[in-house]
Amino acid sequence: PNPLSYFLHTLPGESWHAFETAVNHVVELVAPILLFCPRDARVFGGLIQVGFQAALIASGNLSFLNWLTIVPAITCFDDDFLLAAMERVPLLFDVEKTKRTLARLYDEDNEQSSWPSPRPKRSPLILYYAGKGI
Repeated sequence: PNPLSYFLHTLPGESWHAFETAVNHVVELVAPILLFCPRDARVFGGLIQVGFQAALIASGNLSFLNWLTIVPAITCFDDDFLLAAMERVPLLFDVEKTKRTLARLYDEDNEQSSWPSPRPKRSPLILYYAGKGI
C-alpha cells in the first residue's frame, strides 16, 4: 500500500465506496464487451481498461496483476490510434522514425506475398516494439 491507498480507504461516506463498487462492476462486466466491437468501440474499451488498471495501480491494489491486465488491453489500439497518441507526446516518441518503421513493416509484408495485402487490422507496430523489448 501507499499513501494514496490509505487516503482512498478513509474517504468519508458510504456513497463514495458504493460508486467505486459500481464503476468496478461496469468496467469488469460490461466494458469487456467493447473489446469485441468495431474499431472505435474497441479503442474506447481499451482506454477504459487501461485507465481503470492505472487507477488501481495508483491506489496500490495488486499492482503486478494490474500491469498484466494492461498488456492484452493494449492490443485494442491500432496503428492509427497509436500514431495519433504518439504525436500528442512528441518528447517521448520519435514519430517520424515510427512512421518509417511502420511503412517498412507494411512493405516487407507485401514483398512476402504474391498478392498485395490490405492494411492489417491489428497493429504490427505493437508487435515490432514488443519484439524490441520496450
